Amino acid sequence: MKQNIKRLWLMVCVAFSLLALTACSAAETETEQLEEELSEFLCNDAEKTLVECTGISVDKLEEAEAKATKQKDSVSAGLFSSWLGVMHDTGAFVEINSTTAKMTEDGTYECIIDASFANRKVEFKVFYEDGVDGEVIPTSYSFTPEYTTGEKLAKAGMNTLMGMGTVFMVLIFISLIISCFKFINNFENRAKASAPQAAPA
Repeated sequence: MKQNIKRLWLMVCVAFSLLALTACSAAETETEQLEEELSEFLCNDAEKTLVECTGISVDKLEEAEAKATKQKDSVSAGLFSSWLGVMHDTGAFVEINSTTAKMTEDGTYECIIDASFANRKVEFKVFYEDGVDGEVIPTSYSFTPEYTTGEKLAKAGMNTLMGMGTVFMVLIFISLIISCFKFINNFENRAKASAPQAAPA
């Protein structure tokens, strides 16, 4: 009888624990969902930024990056720098396929745009946080092109060759320095031999 009661209590505790975990996961899912108005604002702002940034010429982009760096605007400078780094691989902007906004685990916001360019697809991310006045402000931008497997392997091979080449160049330089030590020793011996010896007392 006592064993049956213990088993019953054990089953009740397990069921209660499962219900508590389900409630926690449901609460987390609710916190990750944004209000419709805020989500629409973030998506519109990110799309507008993407279209405006990709429509600027290279010369003006470099000027804008230099100006933002001079004014210590790291967010805008990061946006221009990130686009300048990938624009030659992506080609011209074509269209926006999808836009999603969500809340991250640390309470900030993230907007992800899947866009098509002339050469490949690109994932454009914008990170936001709550400002002092309660307004949502962008904190960083990133462009991530979608490369094929062959392109990834080619880049990995190039990086490997560059790394191994650098290592071997340094080793050759060190071996040349070590081989020069014998000449230094010979020079010291000749200098000692040619030096005048002191007369005995």
